[in-house]
Amino acid sequence: MNLGVWVTSNNRFRLREFFVSSKYPDYMEGIKILPSQVNVITLGVQSVLDPIAIAMSNSQGNRVPIIITSGFRTVKLNDLIGGANNSDHLSFCAVDIMAPGISSISFRDEILSLLPMLPIRQLIAYKKKPHVHVSWNIPGFKYKREVFTA
Repeated sequence: MNLGVWVTSNNRFRLREFFVSSKYPDYMEGIKILPSQVNVITLGVQSVLDPIAIAMSNSQGNRVPIIITSGFRTVKLNDLIGGANNSDHLSFCAVDIMAPGISSISFRDEILSLLPMLPIRQLIAYKKKPHVHVSWNIPGFKYKREVFTA
């Protein structure tokens, strides 16, 4: 599968961005990606990440970059970084994202202002980390809507 393709026609996120780890950049070697998994990622981009990116554009329409610092995780990677055993990262429906120059708390607040329209499963801001965790609801998972600060 070509990881260089754009996930949607908005040209904001490439597929490869969902298979990165800032601490363990080589963990994707040998991972096979199924079309159903790409569909889950596409759902998240269309319903959550693109609306966040649009909202983060400035008044002149310039994009504030949204950087994915962690996307899909293998069980091994999730264990290495101390992730939750039931992490949404394991199911292709979660990312850790940051916007350069914006604190995770301010970024969380910006996302919270969009919540009525976003199918967010979980939103976590970290006091001591520059990113927020965002996951989206997908068919077959219990629908939840959690927001908290860690």
